Amino acid sequence: MAITKYGELKTAIARWMEREDLDDTIPDFISLAEMRICRELRARVNESRQTWTGYDSGAGLDVPADYLDALAFTCDDKPLTRIGEQKYQALLADGSYSGDPKYIARQLGHFFIYPAPDSDSIIGLTYYQDISGSLDADSDTNAVLTAAPDIYLFGALVEAESYMMNDSRVSLWEAKFQDQLKQLNSMADEEALSGSASIVCAAY
Repeated sequence: MAITKYGELKTAIARWMEREDLDDTIPDFISLAEMRICRELRARVNESRQTWTGYDSGAGLDVPADYLDALAFTCDDKPLTRIGEQKYQALLADGSYSGDPKYIARQLGHFFIYPAPDSDSIIGLTYYQDISGSLDADSDTNAVLTAAPDIYLFGALVEAESYMMNDSRVSLWEAKFQDQLKQLNSMADEEALSGSASIVCAAY
C-alpha cells in the first residue's frame, strides 16, 4: 500500500503495529515523529523559498512562520552574508560602510540588511521549512511525506513502541529512522559538494 497521505500513514502504522486499539493515539505518535523530523532533517525535501519585493529599514523583513534554518539570502540576485545581531549592531553604530547590501542579521522575528538596500529591491531567502502541523485531515500531505514516507512511518513506530514500553522494538525502529534520516541528509550534502556554494555564515 502506498503511503502518500495522512490517512494512509495512520493505517500503515496500525498495520505494522498489529494493533487496532490505538487509533486515538496514533496521531500523537505522528506529531512526535514530525517534531523530530523538523529538528533533524536538512534535505531538499524540506526546502522552501520566500521572496520580498521592497525593503523598509525600520521594519525589516518578517521571518517566515515556517522558517527553521537559512540556506541562502540574496538581494537583487547578489548573495548576502548572514551575521549575528551583535555584529549587525556594531555595523550600525559604526556607520562607515557604504555600497551594495552585504550583510543580513536576524533580530527576533525580523531580518535586517546592512547597508539597507533600495526600497524596490528584491530579497530572496532559501530555507529549511518547518512542516509540523501540516497533517490534519486524512487527505493532507506534505513534501516530506510524499518523498519519504518511510521516515514518518519509522519515526512514529519509535514513539508507538516507546509508549507501549517495548524497548526491543524501539531500537529496531530507531535504527531504521536514523538510516532514512542519514540517507536524506547525505543526499543534500552531496548536492552541496557537487557545486552549490553556500553563502550563509553560521553566525548563531
